[in-house]
Amino acid sequence: MPIIAVTCATGWECYAIVEELVTTRRFRVRALYRTLGTQAAARLEALLKKTEAEAPGILTLQSGVDMNSAETLTRSFAGCSGVVLYNTANTSQAGKITNHGNDPVGGRPVVMRQAQAALSALRANPSVKQVITLIFPTDKVTGIADQAPPIPWWIDQKLRLSDFLRGQGVNVTCIYRPAYYYAMHRVDYTAHAHFRGSGALSRNMITENNIPGITDPDFLVNWVDVRDIGK
Repeated sequence: MPIIAVTCATGWECYAIVEELVTTRRFRVRALYRTLGTQAAARLEALLKKTEAEAPGILTLQSGVDMNSAETLTRSFAGCSGVVLYNTANTSQAGKITNHGNDPVGGRPVVMRQAQAALSALRANPSVKQVITLIFPTDKVTGIADQAPPIPWWIDQKLRLSDFLRGQGVNVTCIYRPAYYYAMHRVDYTAHAHFRGSGALSRNMITENNIPGITDPDFLVNWVDVRDIGK
């Protein structure tokens, strides 16, 4: 059974990917994350307990994974057939996003260091045949940029990161990110006051297919909730 490594697995999106992969029972999933003892880590541990009771060995957790360390990522990717690669400029403590602004100090170098570390680890592990990145659809990004202030630099950089890896010979498949931003995901994992706060802007719900015609050119992305994407 192939092994799929998922980086930043305590993040909202990557946790959802871990859960979906585990549910298929077609892969062994190696969930990689940085910090023990957080609510997000506890969520992963609960999933591990449930999975072990139903399908032992399908899911393993690996904490202490530094996305800036080629050595660490090389060990984490060992024996894997695929890697879900998520990069972030968030250098704050787990769950405390502080630098998702417009090109935060050191943001671009942080992402590039992660990209270089991941590239080194992928080259050291020829068993990895496919890398998955999570991006915004380019047509939506262009449409937003034409009608509003420039898109956040870190959204643009995710597009560039995928192209960079492809340019280095990595087999990259980009997954568009409608689950969160286009309100199509089945479950809102973040709809709790202790997670999102209790202000009016924190109470918008994510429900399946609640926005018709999502391909319309005038559809706007709600940037408020980017704070929910973090480690």
